[in-house]
Amino acid sequence: MIVIPAIDIKEGRCVRLFQGNYEKETEYSSHPVETALRFQDAGAERLHLVDLDAAVMNDFSNLKIITDICRNVTIPVEFGGGIRSLEQAEMFFNLGVDEIILGTVVIKNPDEAEKIISSIGSDRVQIGLDYYGEMIAIRGWTELVSMSVIDEIIKWKKYIRQFILTDVRRDGALTGPDTLNLKKIAEATGAYITASGGISSIEDIRILNNIEEFGINRIISGKAIYEKKIKLEEIFNADKENNTVS
Repeated sequence: MIVIPAIDIKEGRCVRLFQGNYEKETEYSSHPVETALRFQDAGAERLHLVDLDAAVMNDFSNLKIITDICRNVTIPVEFGGGIRSLEQAEMFFNLGVDEIILGTVVIKNPDEAEKIISSIGSDRVQIGLDYYGEMIAIRGWTELVSMSVIDEIIKWKKYIRQFILTDVRRDGALTGPDTLNLKKIAEATGAYITASGGISSIEDIRILNNIEEFGINRIISGKAIYEKKIKLEEIFNADKENNTVS
């Protein structure tokens, strides 16, 4: 099980939102590059980087920060936020990201999403599906659509290997992961799933590790790491030495 620390950038700062609400943010650092290096030094194998401004407002004013992070770390960077076209996808690869995450474009413009995957290569693209109850949330969680997460994964599984699922109701709330639903989705689709949202402790990671056999092979954690609910070295060293958290 790989644990991936999250860096969400808003107006040049590292922040965490509460349940996807842009009006309920907590700033944890005004130096995203230093934060990325701290995660790497602690033993992280990759970084999950999101541009919240681009996701909602198509505002790409954080490009220099994203570039600086990619230039300064030596571990892979997966990036999402505002990628709606092949041209934008190529721009972020040129900045140095290793993999991109497609979200809104998959729902709103699937033809363009297919074009991006075909051009970039499926091994460098992930799909992120944020959900709120039975609804899928898009445009940085600001719009809900009545679409099935399971149906969408099955539809895109022929192109994509890894899917990131975020329970918006739990994101930033430290209430624990949506374990039962994640297991249900993984079993129904046979896809590899990155669990995101609600991680609050090392125990949550142990619980998810117990269902890894169903396809839950990665975990993204943000607030729990920033607020030291989880010790970075404990997670990453266990992951490297034992490929598990026991």
